[in-house]
Amino acid sequence: MMSPISGQATPTPRAVYSARPASTRSARGGVSGGGGSRRVAVLLVLTGLLAACATPQAVSKASAADGYGVWRSRGYGWLLTVTPEGLRLHHETAAGCYPDPATPAEVEALFPFRYPKHDGKTLVVAAEKNRSDYWFDRVPALPAGCDAVRAWSALDVFDVFRATFAEHYAYFPERGPDWLARLDAQRSRVTPDMDGRALFTLFADALRSLNDPHVELLADESSVETLQYEPAATGTFAMLEQAASALGRPPKEVQREWMRAYRDGILQTVLRGEGHVAANQRVFWGFAAPRVAYLNVLTLGGFIDQVEGRTPTLAEERATLQPVLDEAMTAFEGAEALILDVSNNRGGYDGVAHDIAVRFAGGRPRLAYYKEAKGAKGAPLQAFVVSRWPLPSFEGPVYVVTSDVTVSAGEVLALSLRALPHITLVGTPTRGAFSDMLIKPLPNGWTVSLSNEFYTNVESQNFEARGLPPQRPLEVFSDGKDLWHSHARALRALADSLVPRRRRPRPRKQAACHVVPSGPGRPTSHAEAFTSVRRGARPMPTRSPTRKSVTRTRRLKDPKGGLTAAGREWFHEKEGANLKPGVKGEADTPEKMRRKGSFLRRHFAHPRGPMVDAKGKPTRLALSARAWGEPVPKDNAGAKRLATKGTKLLERYHATQERAKPAAKRSGAKKTRTAVAARRATAKKRASPTARKTATRKRAKLS
Repeated sequence: MMSPISGQATPTPRAVYSARPASTRSARGGVSGGGGSRRVAVLLVLTGLLAACATPQAVSKASAADGYGVWRSRGYGWLLTVTPEGLRLHHETAAGCYPDPATPAEVEALFPFRYPKHDGKTLVVAAEKNRSDYWFDRVPALPAGCDAVRAWSALDVFDVFRATFAEHYAYFPERGPDWLARLDAQRSRVTPDMDGRALFTLFADALRSLNDPHVELLADESSVETLQYEPAATGTFAMLEQAASALGRPPKEVQREWMRAYRDGILQTVLRGEGHVAANQRVFWGFAAPRVAYLNVLTLGGFIDQVEGRTPTLAEERATLQPVLDEAMTAFEGAEALILDVSNNRGGYDGVAHDIAVRFAGGRPRLAYYKEAKGAKGAPLQAFVVSRWPLPSFEGPVYVVTSDVTVSAGEVLALSLRALPHITLVGTPTRGAFSDMLIKPLPNGWTVSLSNEFYTNVESQNFEARGLPPQRPLEVFSDGKDLWHSHARALRALADSLVPRRRRPRPRKQAACHVVPSGPGRPTSHAEAFTSVRRGARPMPTRSPTRKSVTRTRRLKDPKGGLTAAGREWFHEKEGANLKPGVKGEADTPEKMRRKGSFLRRHFAHPRGPMVDAKGKPTRLALSARAWGEPVPKDNAGAKRLATKGTKLLERYHATQERAKPAAKRSGAKKTRTAVAARRATAKKRASPTARKTATRKRAKLS
């Protein structure tokens, strides 16, 4: 999966299985089959949203023995051997059986949850609870030859390659009806001692014709730098390649420049310099217009900086994203519409897609989609449900923006949200690569990945190869010179169209008009009387709405930083915000400490944008410090100093509050005679004359 910010490769988390060392290269268009470090095995990631199947229970030691033996998977081509010493994995095809190079400890990490059925003949395996289940059937023993040590010739590798696709690839009708026949025609070119480069080129040419983003071919460690495979570019990426060719520049360099323009367009045009950047620059959020929230998720993973030699786990990725979503959803409270922009989402974990989807699930649980693997005969169809979680969420109208760049888990997210009644898909069809990637090691050390699963919606529709269509068309990445800025302009127009109209008071009923005689005794009608008045009246002056909006915008923002008084009033009317002028003087009261400290921490602890623009001038973010009596930061170091000052102010504020608590308790605990007399005197003054007279009479009677 391509990193949308830097253009560097990051590990693809939607792999069904891979225990092979994989290249750091990424596929064209930003989807990598293996990803990860060459020295680190890419472990199993079983994906999917909340499964409707029964929740697995913990396996006791007694039942663990029931899982010992050899098991054949339904689909996927796995043979799993479970013994007290550990697990072993083999791959089985019609062309041969061979062991996986993973160690028992690595296989154990791939299949941590194993649930033997009571009949002793079935084993259910999962990587996570409440995720995709994989079904195995007991077999007496490993097939003959699975553990035999043998030399695999180029022809043997070709046959295993061909058998793997014939048995597991699910989309020949959509992507290549005659693909196997064309591959068979190439077999005559393969000789037992064929050069590895020539065999790799033959495989790559065959795979490229499928045009499947989830099909990948990776060479072994020794030849990874010289043997590379990339699928053909399509759609937006094809336009970028054409632009690179016209400019005479490398395509990857042009893609990185396009991504920078995409990012700057979000921050400056869509969010108007008031956005937030979080989760390793994978998430952007803020308000695109009054009461119109905006959330952009570039990848469904990669939220943590990758450390050399270690890939963050799914649990770590989810734990990093959750507080970001909590903060955004809390800030979106009061918004009347939300734009969820996944138009440039390059995929990732289905588990992360689920975490985002539940933030918009309101009411009863909704069935989102089904999934099943090719060749998994007898395995139950798995249903995935989106239901509400007790987390900050948004249940108003949501507009999900997609494009032909949206792929893999990004498409699963859109498919899940499409099942919710208040969700509208906007944009263009997605890439059309829903299936998880089944990653298979080949006997010669290479690795191939392919799409082996069918994803269908509740109407049993499969959108593989054709993409998930929008319900409201919107051209997101247009062709031509505007390719660098078309996304920002399209989202700007969408946000403006969603601004709620102000409720206007109903017009009052007009009073009855007296009929004024006109002419020789003939009364004038209401229409004639109105027309006669209009003919003699001066025309109403008109104003240019453009000039008015420009003038109003200039009045709202102070050129030196912050908002003007008119700007604060305007936001109060539009969004109900109670904005106050910044604290420019010394923060010598608890309220001033709290306000100024909170502002400095919120805006400069994790800056949502740069301090200076391309021309070296301070941005609106940097100028906002001046509105609070602070120096305008010129770089991130200056922003960090302001954030540190904000932290100290908040610490002083909390210390003040703590000191004030005991004093408040002491003053309220004792009711002195003086305090009681003072309260009675105040109540007496506030009472009406009649009440005072009544109280005087009662006291006289008692005395």
